[in-house]
Amino acid sequence: VHTSLVASGTWSNNLTLQAAMAGGKLQRLDSPDDTGNALNIAFCSADGRWFHFWVQDPMEGPSAIAALIDEPIILQDERFTSPDSLRKNAQALYDIIQAKIGEKDFAEWKQSMNELGIRFWTPSSQEEVLKDPQLIENGVFPELENPGGIANHSIDSPISLTGTNKVK
Repeated sequence: VHTSLVASGTWSNNLTLQAAMAGGKLQRLDSPDDTGNALNIAFCSADGRWFHFWVQDPMEGPSAIAALIDEPIILQDERFTSPDSLRKNAQALYDIIQAKIGEKDFAEWKQSMNELGIRFWTPSSQEEVLKDPQLIENGVFPELENPGGIANHSIDSPISLTGTNKVK
């Protein structure tokens, strides 16, 4: 029995990836109200690139983000001065930050975040995952022998057994 970490991660996202293979587009459904933390959710830059801040301490995060987006008023706004008020007003804070983030392309934000020492990460789009050379090379997207729809490939199971062939 063999498995692969990269194949397991891809398999765990197979619903959205299969939809993308068939030409589908999925809408983001997460919101700050779901997490209770406006800094623990994706933001979209002007060029459509999504990214997340990597904030360890929820009370230090607003000051770093306020500096990044040049909105010092965030630090004086009573809605954002305590952990409880941050949770209660997550959507309002998110809206302020997203409005500013949406004004510039990701390359500009990346440079500013690096200069300010703000850690962040960028999730890959479904299209990027489907074109990932490492995933393709490792056979994560096998070609279907009898495709019946738009998609010609599938997402392979991350588990394989020595001496057996998988059905495609």
